[in-house]
Amino acid sequence: MGKPTDSNDEGILSPEVEVEQYEQTAQVKMYQAIEKAASKDEIANKLFCDLKESIVRYYNSVLASEHAQKKESDMETSTYQEQINKAEDSRTRAHDTVIGNLNALSRRFGVLDIDNEWRRVVGLERKQVTKWVEKVAPYILLMEK
Repeated sequence: MGKPTDSNDEGILSPEVEVEQYEQTAQVKMYQAIEKAASKDEIANKLFCDLKESIVRYYNSVLASEHAQKKESDMETSTYQEQINKAEDSRTRAHDTVIGNLNALSRRFGVLDIDNEWRRVVGLERKQVTKWVEKVAPYILLMEK
């Protein structure tokens, strides 16, 4: 359990503690290493920024899809199914973009002779990439505050 100064009366962690907790995860450490390596090259840095934006977009689309699925009782069946399909299509496109951005950055690292083993560690399967994004996106959003 953290020190008393780590949380408020409701038990909500302070932003500093939240950042420290996220920074301790392997996924966030990898994200930070990728960011540091990308910052050494203008093109790689641009690709990293694109990746970062796509991670947040994908994460938000997953949340929107989950939210749409929970609203079933609030609408007609056809409208509900239309909402689900729209959310799922958006989520899939956002996921494809993350994967494309990961691949583009990895290729750029290869051209620059920078270690890109991180790409296999992030995951080559869609589910692996999703798990990585679910760990990294909250950190990105927290750092943007």
